Amino acid sequence: MKNKLRFGLTLTVLFFSLLANAQVFVSTAPQNKNVVLEEFTGVQCPNCPGGHQIAQQIVEANPGRVWVIAFHPFNSNYTTPYPGDPDFRRHHPDSLYMMPYCGTSRYMPSAFINRRKYGAERLQGASAWSAKTTEILAEPSPVNVAVGTSYDDNTKLLNILVEIYFTSTLTDQATLNVALTESNLVSQQSGAGANYVHKRIFRETFTAQWGNLIPEPTTQGSYITRTFTFDNSVKNYNMDTCEIVAYIVNANNDEVISSYGLSVGDNPISMPSAAFTYEEISNPGQTLLNFSDQSTGIPTSWLWTFEGGIPATSTEQNPQGIAYNFSGDYQVTLLVTNQFGQDSITETIPIIITGINEIAGNQLQVYPNPSSGHFYVRNIPETSSITICNAASEIVSHIRVVEKTDNYALDLSELKRGIYYLKIQTSEKTWTQKLILLN
Repeated sequence: MKNKLRFGLTLTVLFFSLLANAQVFVSTAPQNKNVVLEEFTGVQCPNCPGGHQIAQQIVEANPGRVWVIAFHPFNSNYTTPYPGDPDFRRHHPDSLYMMPYCGTSRYMPSAFINRRKYGAERLQGASAWSAKTTEILAEPSPVNVAVGTSYDDNTKLLNILVEIYFTSTLTDQATLNVALTESNLVSQQSGAGANYVHKRIFRETFTAQWGNLIPEPTTQGSYITRTFTFDNSVKNYNMDTCEIVAYIVNANNDEVISSYGLSVGDNPISMPSAAFTYEEISNPGQTLLNFSDQSTGIPTSWLWTFEGGIPATSTEQNPQGIAYNFSGDYQVTLLVTNQFGQDSITETIPIIITGINEIAGNQLQVYPNPSSGHFYVRNIPETSSITICNAASEIVSHIRVVEKTDNYALDLSELKRGIYYLKIQTSEKTWTQKLILLN
């Protein structure tokens, strides 16, 4: 029997922090900085196709290390679309493409290279992009970033997981920025003709104008996640040509510390689906079970519940040596969770304890069962020990019978309604029976 508990993300844009217990994609080894090249460009800029070509060459020369975001801000005459062409402008880059943030001047093509300032100038001309990118790529980073994505063509929901891991302590405050770009968009381009194909055009940001502040400790070993969900049913971007770029910014000097990008659909993520197997190890008078998690969807936490087992719960991925001291049918439930929801499965496992039902030629009987609290046990041998345990294997009553009894009265009326287990033991034999208490 499998019970499903699923909780998805339903808001248009949603983000939250979750301290998971295992990294999914991000590396925990120290790495050098990656580069995000934030390019300012426009369809009426005759020199911008040359800048596009330089940016593409830098990306191809540094695979998996450099990501480009092509901004078309409103506050430039170069970005006004030609009649009948799509409008690539967005207001998000307006605040970036302003003086004195850019430096002492503005022009296109131009770009920020990790938003680093060189003297008074943050904005850099295309001829400087390659050298400054190479310089930053050689520098160690205190933080690693990774991204996972999934997109549902039916619901039009894009899910994004951002993982952040600090390999050394960052004393300054930091912010997270997450952007969506789209490629293969066609429009007229000055200097390149009527059917120019644009790459990596900025479409959406999932964070605030200057990023979302990271309130958690940014100390060595800190692992932080953020999740976002975007409803694409209105904008209807072609997700086959979209990329996600996530970058960490030092809030004290506005410089990008490191970044990570990927195509939508890469590093797939999803809600988990719970599943498990188990292996039985039998000992005289006890059964031990070893459980193995078989869940899919990359769970980040596990919660096991073992009816009648010792211990009764576990948060390990693969609990070992769960002990059962009484025969019976017991339910085992596994609840798995990741950043996008949770799922559970419940299975009933039969337990048969070796050495049970051997006293007096299997003539022991318990009646009535179920009962409102008064049970009778027939054919108890002399010098027997009677133990009553609850479903969690906790002893609630212990009685020693010295004389042989044909019909022993067992009063459990003071106990709460539920399942209990009767264990009768001599020096040589053991016998158990499930009791159902109805009061």
